[in-house]
Amino acid sequence: MAITGITRNFHSASVQFGAAASLSGSMAHAGRPIIGMIAPQSWTAACLLFEVAACTGGTFHKLYSDNGNFLVQMNFSASRAYAASSVLDKLAPFAAFRLVSGSVNSGTLQGIQQASARSFVFFTEG
Repeated sequence: MAITGITRNFHSASVQFGAAASLSGSMAHAGRPIIGMIAPQSWTAACLLFEVAACTGGTFHKLYSDNGNFLVQMNFSASRAYAASSVLDKLAPFAAFRLVSGSVNSGTLQGIQQASARSFVFFTEG
């Protein structure tokens, strides 16, 4: 009996916040599913929110929940790894995304600046 293997292609990329920034650089993931994320070792307390674009180099838009009433946000702890989640799965249909460090008060996004440069690592498959 022959044993066959399945080849899986994994990729990783960093998304960075500059010092005193509340908006990260972008990541074009070419529609590959995001299967994990590693948070930076330090993080100025804030939620992680998302902006998405339909094409690389396109206009970014805030990512809302399925019903369109709430901004999609992810709570996390610094220096931890996260497997794919319902939040990260929401990025799959879009060509690119960027991160927002912030909070939502009464439906309004308020950016929270990071004290120094921060880097997230995202893992994709495909």
